[in-house]
Amino acid sequence: MSNNSRTHANFFIQISWVLACAAFACGASAQEHPGELVLEFKGLVGTKGILQIALFQGENDYMQEDKAILYRRRVSTLEKGRLTIIPNLANGVYAVAVFQDLDENGQLNKNFLGIPTEPYGFSGEKGGKWGVPRFEQASFEIRSGSNFQSIRLHQF
Repeated sequence: MSNNSRTHANFFIQISWVLACAAFACGASAQEHPGELVLEFKGLVGTKGILQIALFQGENDYMQEDKAILYRRRVSTLEKGRLTIIPNLANGVYAVAVFQDLDENGQLNKNFLGIPTEPYGFSGEKGGKWGVPRFEQASFEIRSGSNFQSIRLHQF
C-alpha cells in the first residue's frame, strides 16, 4: 500500500471516529434529564399533622387513587417557607392533590354532607375550592431542573 493510500485510510478512520463521537454526544445531550418539583403550601393550619400529597402523571391517571404517586410530609418538618421537594420526576404533565391530615388517620375527613373538614388543595390556578378541578385546570409541566408550584389549601 502506498503512503498516499495509507494517509487516505487513516483520514477516513479519523473522520469516522469523529462522526461516531459526535453522534454519541448529540444523543447524550438530547436525553431528557429528570426534574424536581418544589411545592409551596399556603393555608396550612398550624404545624401539626401530615401532608398527604398525591402526584398524578397525565390525564388518564388524574384522581385515580391507585394511579397516584403518594408522598407524606410531616408539617412540622417542612423546610422554611412551607416547602417540600419531590426529586427525580420524568418530564411530562402532572397534577397534585393534597390535604393536611390533622388527626393523622390517613384519610380526608368530611362532614355529613361530604364537605372536607381538613385543609385540602390542588395544583393550578383554579385551586379547586368548590370541588375537584378538571385536569386541565390543575396540570403543569415538569421539565429538567427545578419546577415550582404553589398550592393554596382550603378549609370550611
